[in-house]
Amino acid sequence: MQARAKILIILVIALIVSLVLVGRGGGTSGSTWFNLPSVKVNVQENGTAKVFGFNVNSQILQPAMIQQLQTANIQKLEIRIGYNGIFIYTNGEALPYVEWDQTKTENVQELIRTMPGIPNANLIANALPWLRKIGLGAALNLPVPQGVASLNIPRWKGETVVSPETPAATTIGPIHIGSLVFDKDGQAIIEGIPAAALSPLLGGAALPSLDANTLALLGTLDVQAVKIATHPNGINLMLNDQPLPGIAYDSESLAALQAQLGAFISDPATLDMVNNLIPLLPGADISAVVSFTGEPVEKTEIGSLTVVVGDDGSVQSVAGVPLPAGIALPTDVIQKLGAANVSALGLKVQPEGIAITANDRALPSISWNDQSMQLVAGLVGPMVGLSPDVVDQGLATVRNLGIDVNVQLPASAEAAAAVTETQVITPVDLSGMTVPFI
Repeated sequence: MQARAKILIILVIALIVSLVLVGRGGGTSGSTWFNLPSVKVNVQENGTAKVFGFNVNSQILQPAMIQQLQTANIQKLEIRIGYNGIFIYTNGEALPYVEWDQTKTENVQELIRTMPGIPNANLIANALPWLRKIGLGAALNLPVPQGVASLNIPRWKGETVVSPETPAATTIGPIHIGSLVFDKDGQAIIEGIPAAALSPLLGGAALPSLDANTLALLGTLDVQAVKIATHPNGINLMLNDQPLPGIAYDSESLAALQAQLGAFISDPATLDMVNNLIPLLPGADISAVVSFTGEPVEKTEIGSLTVVVGDDGSVQSVAGVPLPAGIALPTDVIQKLGAANVSALGLKVQPEGIAITANDRALPSISWNDQSMQLVAGLVGPMVGLSPDVVDQGLATVRNLGIDVNVQLPASAEAAAAVTETQVITPVDLSGMTVPFI
Protein backbone atom coordinates (compact mmCIF):
# COMPACT_ATOMS: atom_id res chain seq x y z
CA MET A 1 0.00 0.00 0.00
CA GLN A 2 2.83 2.39 0.89
CA ALA A 3 4.49 1.75 -2.51
CA ARG A 4 1.24 2.47 -4.33
CA ALA A 5 0.75 5.67 -2.32
CA LYS A 6 4.26 6.86 -3.23
CA ILE A 7 3.62 6.08 -6.92
CA LEU A 8 0.30 7.96 -6.75
CA ILE A 9 2.01 11.00 -5.17
CA ILE A 10 4.70 10.98 -7.89
CA LEU A 11 2.06 10.78 -10.62
CA VAL A 12 0.09 13.67 -9.08
CA ILE A 13 3.24 15.80 -8.83
CA ALA A 14 4.16 14.96 -12.44
CA LEU A 15 0.64 15.87 -13.58
CA ILE A 16 0.77 19.22 -11.73
CA VAL A 17 4.20 20.04 -13.18
CA SER A 18 2.99 19.13 -16.68
CA LEU A 19 -0.03 21.39 -16.31
CA VAL A 20 2.16 24.23 -15.07
CA LEU A 21 4.56 23.83 -17.99
CA VAL A 22 1.78 23.65 -20.55
CA GLY A 23 -0.17 26.49 -18.95
CA ARG A 24 2.84 28.78 -18.68
CA GLY A 25 4.05 28.04 -22.19
CA GLY A 26 7.67 26.91 -21.87
CA GLY A 27 10.74 28.56 -23.30
CA THR A 28 9.42 29.42 -26.76
CA SER A 29 5.80 30.42 -26.24
CA GLY A 30 6.27 33.95 -24.92
CA SER A 31 6.27 33.46 -21.14
CA THR A 32 8.20 31.82 -18.32
CA TRP A 33 7.44 28.36 -17.05
CA PHE A 34 6.76 29.86 -13.61
CA ASN A 35 7.76 32.96 -11.62
CA LEU A 36 9.41 32.87 -8.21
CA PRO A 37 8.43 35.66 -5.81
CA SER A 38 10.77 38.63 -5.72
CA VAL A 39 13.26 38.59 -2.87
CA LYS A 40 12.36 41.40 -0.48
CA VAL A 41 15.28 43.68 0.35
CA ASN A 42 14.57 46.28 3.03
CA VAL A 43 17.03 49.13 2.44
CA GLN A 44 18.16 51.26 5.38
CA GLU A 45 19.00 54.99 5.32
CA ASN A 46 22.75 54.26 5.33
CA GLY A 47 22.54 52.01 2.28
CA THR A 48 22.71 48.67 4.11
CA ALA A 49 19.80 46.25 3.96
CA LYS A 50 17.94 43.40 5.55
CA VAL A 51 17.13 40.26 3.57
CA PHE A 52 14.98 37.52 5.12
CA GLY A 53 15.52 39.29 8.46
CA PHE A 54 19.32 39.11 8.23
CA ASN A 55 21.47 42.24 8.12
CA VAL A 56 23.57 42.87 5.01
CA ASN A 57 26.37 45.06 6.33
CA SER A 58 27.71 46.07 2.91
CA GLN A 59 26.11 49.06 1.23
CA ILE A 60 23.92 48.03 -1.68
CA LEU A 61 23.00 51.66 -2.42
CA GLN A 62 24.86 54.87 -1.73
CA PRO A 63 23.02 57.27 0.63
CA ALA A 64 23.11 59.96 -2.08
CA MET A 65 21.26 57.60 -4.45
CA ILE A 66 18.71 56.81 -1.76
CA GLN A 67 18.06 60.54 -1.32
CA GLN A 68 17.51 60.94 -5.06
CA LEU A 69 15.06 58.02 -5.07
CA GLN A 70 13.25 59.58 -2.09
CA THR A 71 13.08 62.93 -3.90
CA ALA A 72 11.26 61.13 -6.72
CA ASN A 73 9.06 59.46 -4.04
CA ILE A 74 10.21 56.02 -5.18
CA GLN A 75 9.35 53.73 -2.29
CA LYS A 76 9.77 50.42 -4.08
CA LEU A 77 12.24 49.54 -6.82
CA GLU A 78 11.69 46.10 -8.31
CA ILE A 79 13.82 44.29 -10.88
CA ARG A 80 12.52 41.17 -12.61
CA ILE A 81 14.36 38.85 -15.00
CA GLY A 82 12.17 36.78 -17.24
CA TYR A 83 11.29 35.49 -20.67
CA ASN A 84 11.16 38.82 -22.49
CA GLY A 85 13.92 40.72 -20.73
CA ILE A 86 15.06 42.50 -17.59
CA PHE A 87 12.24 44.67 -16.27
CA ILE A 88 12.37 47.63 -13.91
CA TYR A 89 9.41 48.87 -11.87
CA THR A 90 9.18 51.92 -9.61
CA ASN A 91 6.25 51.87 -7.21
CA GLY A 92 4.80 49.10 -9.40
CA GLU A 93 4.97 51.22 -12.57
CA ALA A 94 6.85 49.81 -15.58
CA LEU A 95 9.83 51.70 -17.01
CA PRO A 96 11.75 51.05 -20.26
CA TYR A 97 13.51 47.69 -19.97
CA VAL A 98 16.24 45.52 -21.47
CA GLU A 99 14.60 43.34 -24.12
CA TRP A 100 15.80 39.95 -25.36
CA ASP A 101 14.61 36.87 -27.21
CA GLN A 102 16.07 33.45 -27.95
CA THR A 103 18.40 34.64 -30.73
CA LYS A 104 19.71 37.58 -28.70
CA THR A 105 20.23 35.35 -25.68
CA GLU A 106 22.23 32.85 -27.75
CA ASN A 107 24.40 35.68 -29.09
CA VAL A 108 25.09 36.89 -25.55
CA GLN A 109 25.98 33.34 -24.55
CA GLU A 110 28.57 33.19 -27.31
CA LEU A 111 30.00 36.55 -26.25
CA ILE A 112 30.33 35.42 -22.63
CA ARG A 113 32.10 32.23 -23.64
CA THR A 114 34.49 34.12 -25.94
CA MET A 115 35.26 37.13 -23.76
CA PRO A 116 38.46 36.59 -21.75
CA GLY A 117 38.67 37.05 -18.00
CA ILE A 118 35.09 36.07 -17.05
CA PRO A 119 35.11 33.53 -14.18
CA ASN A 120 32.86 30.52 -14.76
CA ALA A 121 31.96 31.82 -18.22
CA ASN A 122 30.40 28.53 -19.37
CA LEU A 123 28.32 28.27 -16.21
CA ILE A 124 27.00 31.82 -16.65
CA ALA A 125 26.31 31.30 -20.35
CA ASN A 126 24.45 28.05 -19.71
CA ALA A 127 22.35 29.74 -17.00
CA LEU A 128 20.99 32.47 -19.29
CA PRO A 129 18.30 30.34 -21.00
CA TRP A 130 17.05 29.25 -17.59
CA LEU A 131 16.60 32.87 -16.54
CA ARG A 132 14.10 33.13 -19.38
CA LYS A 133 12.26 30.03 -18.22
CA ILE A 134 12.14 30.73 -14.48
CA GLY A 135 11.24 34.28 -13.50
CA LEU A 136 13.43 35.77 -10.75
CA GLY A 137 13.41 39.15 -9.09
CA ALA A 138 14.34 41.41 -6.22
CA ALA A 139 12.18 44.11 -4.66
CA LEU A 140 14.01 46.93 -2.88
CA ASN A 141 11.81 48.54 -0.24
CA LEU A 142 13.26 52.00 0.32
CA PRO A 143 12.97 54.02 3.53
CA VAL A 144 10.03 56.44 3.48
CA PRO A 145 10.98 59.93 4.73
CA GLN A 146 9.15 61.35 7.70
CA GLY A 147 5.99 63.19 6.75
CA VAL A 148 5.58 61.24 3.50
CA ALA A 149 2.65 58.85 3.25
CA SER A 150 3.38 55.24 2.38
CA LEU A 151 2.03 54.26 -1.01
CA ASN A 152 -0.28 51.33 -1.62
CA ILE A 153 1.88 49.61 -4.25
CA PRO A 154 0.31 46.64 -6.06
CA ARG A 155 2.16 43.35 -6.15
CA TRP A 156 3.94 42.31 -9.33
CA LYS A 157 1.62 40.12 -11.43
CA GLY A 158 3.66 39.34 -14.53
CA GLU A 159 5.87 40.77 -17.25
CA THR A 160 4.54 43.94 -18.84
CA VAL A 161 5.90 44.06 -22.37
CA VAL A 162 5.57 47.25 -24.40
CA SER A 163 2.55 47.95 -26.54
CA PRO A 164 3.41 48.16 -30.28
CA GLU A 165 3.06 51.72 -31.56
CA THR A 166 3.07 53.37 -34.95
CA PRO A 167 4.07 57.04 -34.78
CA ALA A 168 2.04 59.46 -36.86
CA ALA A 169 5.19 61.03 -38.30
CA THR A 170 8.97 60.97 -38.08
CA THR A 171 10.00 63.28 -35.24
CA ILE A 172 13.80 63.07 -35.56
CA GLY A 173 15.73 62.26 -38.70
CA PRO A 174 16.05 60.25 -40.77
CA ILE A 175 19.74 60.36 -39.86
CA HIS A 176 22.19 57.55 -40.58
CA ILE A 177 25.84 57.86 -39.57
CA GLY A 178 28.21 55.36 -41.14
CA SER A 179 31.38 57.41 -41.33
CA LEU A 180 33.04 56.77 -37.96
CA VAL A 181 35.69 54.05 -38.26
CA PHE A 182 38.76 52.96 -36.31
CA ASP A 183 41.90 51.65 -38.00
CA LYS A 184 44.20 48.83 -36.81
CA ASP A 185 46.07 51.31 -34.57
CA GLY A 186 42.87 52.46 -32.87
CA GLN A 187 42.85 55.88 -34.50
CA ALA A 188 39.49 57.39 -35.42
CA ILE A 189 38.68 58.27 -39.03
CA ILE A 190 35.68 60.47 -39.79
CA GLU A 191 34.39 60.55 -43.36
CA GLY A 192 37.76 59.30 -44.58
CA ILE A 193 39.73 61.99 -42.72
CA PRO A 194 41.99 60.94 -39.80
CA ALA A 195 40.75 62.48 -36.56
CA ALA A 196 44.26 63.76 -35.83
CA ALA A 197 44.11 65.89 -38.98
CA LEU A 198 40.87 67.49 -37.75
CA SER A 199 42.31 68.41 -34.36
CA PRO A 200 43.45 71.93 -35.42
CA LEU A 201 39.86 72.79 -36.38
CA LEU A 202 38.74 71.81 -32.86
CA GLY A 203 41.30 73.94 -31.04
CA GLY A 204 43.65 71.00 -30.52
CA ALA A 205 41.01 68.83 -28.84
CA ALA A 206 41.76 65.12 -29.07
CA LEU A 207 39.18 62.90 -30.76
CA PRO A 208 38.51 59.33 -29.58
CA SER A 209 41.07 56.57 -29.97
CA LEU A 210 41.25 52.96 -28.80
CA ASP A 211 44.04 51.66 -26.54
CA ALA A 212 45.90 48.39 -27.05
CA ASN A 213 43.78 46.45 -24.54
CA THR A 214 40.54 47.47 -26.25
CA LEU A 215 41.94 46.57 -29.65
CA ALA A 216 43.01 43.16 -28.33
CA LEU A 217 39.54 42.54 -26.89
CA LEU A 218 37.87 43.54 -30.16
CA GLY A 219 40.21 41.18 -32.00
CA THR A 220 39.43 38.30 -29.62
CA LEU A 221 35.70 38.82 -30.09
CA ASP A 222 36.15 39.39 -33.86
CA VAL A 223 34.21 42.64 -33.63
CA GLN A 224 34.10 44.32 -37.04
CA ALA A 225 31.19 46.71 -36.58
CA VAL A 226 28.64 47.83 -34.00
CA LYS A 227 25.28 49.25 -35.03
CA ILE A 228 22.67 51.08 -32.99
CA ALA A 229 19.27 52.06 -34.39
CA THR A 230 16.01 53.42 -33.06
CA HIS A 231 12.56 52.10 -33.90
CA PRO A 232 9.08 53.04 -32.62
CA ASN A 233 9.33 50.74 -29.60
CA GLY A 234 12.97 50.92 -28.63
CA ILE A 235 16.63 50.87 -29.55
CA ASN A 236 18.26 47.92 -31.29
CA LEU A 237 21.92 46.95 -30.87
CA MET A 238 23.82 44.73 -33.31
CA LEU A 239 27.31 43.27 -33.26
CA ASN A 240 28.58 42.11 -36.68
CA ASP A 241 24.96 41.97 -37.90
CA GLN A 242 24.06 39.75 -34.93
CA PRO A 243 21.28 41.20 -32.72
CA LEU A 244 22.01 41.77 -29.03
CA PRO A 245 19.62 42.72 -26.21
CA GLY A 246 18.33 46.26 -26.67
CA ILE A 247 16.06 48.77 -24.95
CA ALA A 248 12.27 48.52 -25.23
CA TYR A 249 9.80 51.28 -24.49
CA ASP A 250 6.41 52.70 -25.38
CA SER A 251 4.79 56.05 -24.71
CA GLU A 252 3.49 54.93 -21.31
CA SER A 253 6.84 53.68 -19.98
CA LEU A 254 8.63 56.76 -21.36
CA ALA A 255 6.14 59.00 -19.57
CA ALA A 256 6.76 57.11 -16.32
CA LEU A 257 10.50 57.60 -16.76
CA GLN A 258 10.10 61.27 -17.60
CA ALA A 259 8.09 61.92 -14.43
CA GLN A 260 11.05 60.87 -12.28
CA LEU A 261 13.95 62.53 -14.08
CA GLY A 262 13.77 65.75 -12.10
CA ALA A 263 15.27 63.99 -9.07
CA PHE A 264 18.31 62.80 -11.02
CA ILE A 265 19.13 65.71 -13.38
CA SER A 266 20.03 68.85 -11.46
CA ASP A 267 20.79 71.16 -14.39
CA PRO A 268 17.53 72.85 -15.50
CA ALA A 269 18.68 73.33 -19.11
CA THR A 270 19.65 69.65 -19.45
CA LEU A 271 16.42 68.54 -17.81
CA ASP A 272 14.39 70.71 -20.16
CA MET A 273 16.22 69.30 -23.20
CA VAL A 274 15.71 65.68 -22.04
CA ASN A 275 12.04 66.31 -21.28
CA ASN A 276 11.58 67.65 -24.80
CA LEU A 277 13.51 64.73 -26.32
CA ILE A 278 11.81 61.78 -24.61
CA PRO A 279 8.35 62.19 -26.21
CA LEU A 280 10.04 62.28 -29.62
CA LEU A 281 11.75 58.88 -29.26
CA PRO A 282 8.92 56.72 -30.68
CA GLY A 283 9.06 58.72 -33.92
CA ALA A 284 12.86 58.94 -34.11
CA ASP A 285 14.66 57.46 -37.12
CA ILE A 286 18.34 57.48 -36.11
CA SER A 287 21.02 54.88 -36.72
CA ALA A 288 24.79 54.74 -36.53
CA VAL A 289 27.42 52.17 -37.49
CA VAL A 290 30.94 52.19 -36.04
CA SER A 291 33.46 50.14 -38.01
CA PHE A 292 36.65 48.70 -36.50
CA THR A 293 38.19 47.55 -39.78
CA GLY A 294 39.47 50.93 -40.96
CA GLU A 295 36.81 51.07 -43.69
CA PRO A 296 33.21 52.32 -43.38
CA VAL A 297 30.52 49.67 -43.49
CA GLU A 298 27.74 51.91 -44.72
CA LYS A 299 27.32 55.38 -46.20
CA THR A 300 26.33 58.38 -44.10
CA GLU A 301 22.92 59.78 -45.04
CA ILE A 302 21.69 62.77 -43.07
CA GLY A 303 18.79 63.82 -45.31
CA SER A 304 17.14 67.19 -44.87
CA LEU A 305 17.96 69.01 -41.62
CA THR A 306 15.46 71.49 -40.24
CA VAL A 307 16.86 74.06 -37.81
CA VAL A 308 14.24 75.88 -35.72
CA VAL A 309 15.15 79.32 -34.36
CA GLY A 310 13.07 81.03 -31.68
CA ASP A 311 12.04 84.66 -31.44
CA ASP A 312 15.06 85.43 -29.26
CA GLY A 313 17.47 83.86 -31.76
CA SER A 314 17.95 80.67 -29.75
CA VAL A 315 18.45 77.50 -31.78
CA GLN A 316 15.70 75.28 -30.40
CA SER A 317 16.19 72.09 -32.39
CA VAL A 318 18.15 70.51 -35.24
CA ALA A 319 16.54 67.68 -37.23
CA GLY A 320 13.94 67.45 -34.48
CA VAL A 321 16.53 67.03 -31.72
CA PRO A 322 15.98 69.58 -28.93
CA LEU A 323 19.11 71.55 -28.04
CA PRO A 324 20.12 72.91 -24.63
CA ALA A 325 19.71 76.60 -23.91
CA GLY A 326 22.61 78.88 -24.74
CA ILE A 327 22.96 78.12 -28.46
CA ALA A 328 21.75 81.17 -30.36
CA LEU A 329 22.23 83.28 -33.46
CA PRO A 330 23.46 86.84 -32.96
CA THR A 331 20.63 89.25 -32.15
CA ASP A 332 21.61 91.69 -34.88
CA VAL A 333 21.45 88.92 -37.48
CA ILE A 334 17.92 88.00 -36.41
CA GLN A 335 16.89 91.66 -36.53
CA LYS A 336 18.29 92.17 -40.03
CA LEU A 337 16.65 89.00 -41.34
CA GLY A 338 13.37 90.10 -39.78
CA ALA A 339 13.67 93.53 -41.34
CA ALA A 340 14.17 91.81 -44.71
CA ASN A 341 11.04 89.68 -44.09
CA VAL A 342 13.09 86.46 -44.25
CA SER A 343 11.38 83.62 -42.39
CA ALA A 344 13.28 80.70 -43.93
CA LEU A 345 16.81 80.14 -45.22
CA GLY A 346 17.84 77.12 -47.25
CA LEU A 347 21.29 75.72 -47.98
CA LYS A 348 21.72 72.72 -50.24
CA VAL A 349 25.19 71.32 -50.94
CA GLN A 350 25.56 69.09 -54.00
CA PRO A 351 28.57 67.69 -55.88
CA GLU A 352 28.31 70.52 -58.43
CA GLY A 353 27.70 73.46 -56.06
CA ILE A 354 25.70 75.23 -53.35
CA ALA A 355 22.13 76.46 -53.77
CA ILE A 356 20.90 79.12 -51.33
CA THR A 357 17.29 80.21 -50.85
CA ALA A 358 15.44 82.80 -48.79
CA ASN A 359 11.71 82.19 -48.29
CA ASP A 360 12.15 79.39 -50.85
CA ARG A 361 13.29 81.89 -53.49
CA ALA A 362 16.67 81.22 -55.06
CA LEU A 363 19.60 83.51 -54.29
CA PRO A 364 22.90 83.59 -56.22
CA SER A 365 24.44 80.13 -56.12
CA ILE A 366 28.02 78.83 -56.27
CA SER A 367 29.08 76.18 -58.79
CA TRP A 368 32.36 74.27 -58.81
CA ASN A 369 34.19 71.24 -60.16
CA ASP A 370 37.05 69.06 -58.94
CA GLN A 371 39.75 71.30 -60.38
CA SER A 372 38.34 74.49 -58.85
CA MET A 373 37.93 72.85 -55.44
CA GLN A 374 41.57 71.78 -55.47
CA LEU A 375 42.46 75.45 -55.88
CA VAL A 376 40.25 76.35 -52.91
CA ALA A 377 41.88 73.61 -50.82
CA GLY A 378 45.30 75.04 -51.62
CA LEU A 379 44.19 78.46 -50.36
CA VAL A 380 42.20 77.37 -47.31
CA GLY A 381 44.56 74.66 -46.01
CA PRO A 382 47.36 76.96 -44.79
CA MET A 383 44.77 79.33 -43.27
CA VAL A 384 43.30 76.62 -41.00
CA GLY A 385 46.51 74.70 -40.38
CA LEU A 386 45.64 71.68 -42.53
CA SER A 387 47.30 70.23 -45.57
CA PRO A 388 45.60 70.97 -48.91
CA ASP A 389 45.06 67.23 -49.44
CA VAL A 390 43.11 66.93 -46.17
CA VAL A 391 41.01 70.01 -47.00
CA ASP A 392 40.35 68.71 -50.52
CA GLN A 393 39.28 65.35 -49.11
CA GLY A 394 37.03 67.05 -46.55
CA LEU A 395 35.43 69.27 -49.19
CA ALA A 396 34.84 66.25 -51.43
CA THR A 397 33.10 64.50 -48.53
CA VAL A 398 30.89 67.51 -47.82
CA ARG A 399 29.96 67.76 -51.50
CA ASN A 400 28.81 64.14 -51.58
CA LEU A 401 26.89 64.07 -48.29
CA GLY A 402 23.85 65.72 -49.83
CA ILE A 403 23.55 68.30 -47.04
CA ASP A 404 20.17 70.03 -47.14
CA VAL A 405 19.59 72.55 -44.34
CA ASN A 406 16.37 74.50 -43.81
CA VAL A 407 16.56 77.21 -41.14
CA GLN A 408 13.13 78.26 -39.84
CA LEU A 409 13.33 81.81 -38.49
CA PRO A 410 10.79 83.75 -36.44
CA ALA A 411 7.95 84.34 -38.89
CA SER A 412 6.24 87.59 -39.78
CA ALA A 413 3.13 88.23 -41.86
CA GLU A 414 5.20 89.91 -44.57
CA ALA A 415 7.67 87.01 -44.70
CA ALA A 416 4.91 84.41 -44.92
CA ALA A 417 3.34 86.29 -47.83
CA ALA A 418 6.68 86.38 -49.62
CA VAL A 419 7.09 82.58 -49.74
CA THR A 420 6.74 81.07 -53.20
CA GLU A 421 7.64 77.80 -54.83
CA THR A 422 11.29 76.81 -54.56
CA GLN A 423 13.36 77.97 -57.51
CA VAL A 424 16.14 75.76 -58.82
CA ILE A 425 19.38 77.00 -60.35
CA THR A 426 20.59 75.04 -63.37
CA PRO A 427 24.24 73.98 -62.78
CA VAL A 428 26.75 76.03 -64.75
CA ASP A 429 29.02 74.35 -67.31
CA LEU A 430 32.46 74.79 -65.74
CA SER A 431 34.51 73.18 -68.50
CA GLY A 432 37.92 74.80 -68.42
CA MET A 433 37.14 76.87 -65.30
CA THR A 434 39.66 76.62 -62.44
CA VAL A 435 37.81 78.67 -59.79
CA PRO A 436 34.32 78.39 -58.28
CA PHE A 437 31.67 80.26 -60.26
CA ILE A 438 29.02 82.46 -58.65
